[in-house]
Parts: sequence; C-alpha cells; structure tokens
Amino acid sequence: MINRPRCRLLAGALALSGLLSLLSACRTPVVPEPRAAVPTKAVARGDILWHFVHDQCVPNAQDGKSPPSPCIKVDLDKRYVIFKDKNGPLQYLHMPTDHVTGLEDPRVANAPSTAYFAQAWHNRVYMDRLLGKPIPLQDYSLTINSKTGRSQNHLHIHISCIRPALRDRLTAQHADFNSTWKPLSGGINGHAYQVRTVSQDELASPGAIALATRTLAGAKRHMDQLSLALYPLSEQQFLLFATQGMGASAEGDFQDHRCPQLLEMQ
Repeated sequence: MINRPRCRLLAGALALSGLLSLLSACRTPVVPEPRAAVPTKAVARGDILWHFVHDQCVPNAQDGKSPPSPCIKVDLDKRYVIFKDKNGPLQYLHMPTDHVTGLEDPRVANAPSTAYFAQAWHNRVYMDRLLGKPIPLQDYSLTINSKTGRSQNHLHIHISCIRPALRDRLTAQHADFNSTWKPLSGGINGHAYQVRTVSQDELASPGAIALATRTLAGAKRHMDQLSLALYPLSEQQFLLFATQGMGASAEGDFQDHRCPQLLEMQ
C-alpha cells in the first residue's frame, strides 16, 4: 500500500523517468469491491439476511469454521453476528442470531435493555481492519431503518461512514445538545429529527433503542415508523437521533457507504 507522502515522492521520480503509468498505484482504492454472499436455497427477498444468519453463519460457527461465512464474526454467547454488506467497500451489518424483525418487534419494543447498538459500536473495528488503518472517530455512524424504510425483515444495524457534510455540521453543533430530546434545527435531508446525548454507560444499558422507546414522545406508539442513528462525539459520548414517519430511513439521511472521506485516493 502506498501512502500519500510516498506517492508525492514517487510522482516526482516518475516525472523524471517518464514511467507515469506506475503512478496509477497511488490512485488504487484501499479495499476491493466486496463479494456478495450467495443464498444456498430459495428464500423470499425480504428474508435473505435472516437466511444468511440462521442457515449459514450460525451453523458454520457451531461447526467451528473461521470465519463463519458469510459472516465475519458470530458471537453465540451474546447472540449476534457481524456481516459484510455488499453495498459499499467498508459497510458492515450487526444482526441478532434470534429472529427479530425490527424496531417494531415486541421483543425489541418492550425490552427493558437493548445491547444492539453497543455491540455494533464495539465491532466498528472491522471497518478499520478492512481499510488497513484506524478510521477517525467522527467518520463513523450507525443506523437502523424503520419497518417501512427497509427491505429486509430481520433487524440489522448499518455500520458505515457518515456523510462528510453532515459530519462537519454535527461536530460544529455538538455543544448545542444535551440529555434531553430536542428538535434538530433544519432537520436532515428534509426530514425532521430529534436528538439527545447518550453516554457510554447508557449505550451499554439500557441501550439506544430502549432509551428511545422510554424517553421519546410517541416512539413506542409508532415503532414501525421509527428510525434511529448514533453518532460518536467521543469514546464516552454519543448523539442519538430519531426520526418518525412512513419510509423513515436514517441510513439514507446519515450514511454514504462509498466513504469518500476515506477512499478518494491513497
């Protein structure tokens, strides 16, 4: 892998030697395009992720296979998997090993504590490993879509890059937020959002989802229209965002799976 300082030195040398074709090595993306996982049987389109988890990842983990393909990780004790999504070179998904449809599932909506976002945050390191270097904290984001804003009937959290312009906006405004829900001025992409701070301890328990269902007005009555996003301010503090409505998709509003701030050039 060629870093930028070495690329600049190489460019100067090549200008003298005339071997400019070698300069293309400096523009090679860090990570290759991901290979899509392949279903092993006919399944409904909305059940593909559950098929990967239940019929492939978990059995492979139980058989001691490493990695437990098509997942990169299966935690049988904590009951979740980490799966490389086909969309975007760095995006991963966190999914439970139990069949939970989404935020509207009573086992999620009525749970006193939900560790899903904390588990997803802990496993962001797979993005770093794939990139080959640590990713700046403020370039991550985690999202989960509403029932009407998703294509799959199995709960999954998107672990990916935040849109660079939104990153800059949130880091500039972070002092405006506290532990009380408040409307985000101007919304995001024309969608209204509520935002509050969440500590590292709160992320672990009761967890982001349980916090939203307990403290956000109207959330529990319309869980099928709820979408959440988590953005790190530091290792100890986060911003939790919530939007509600038909087709609500924090993923679409927050994330750029191309990760242009990381993958333009090396």
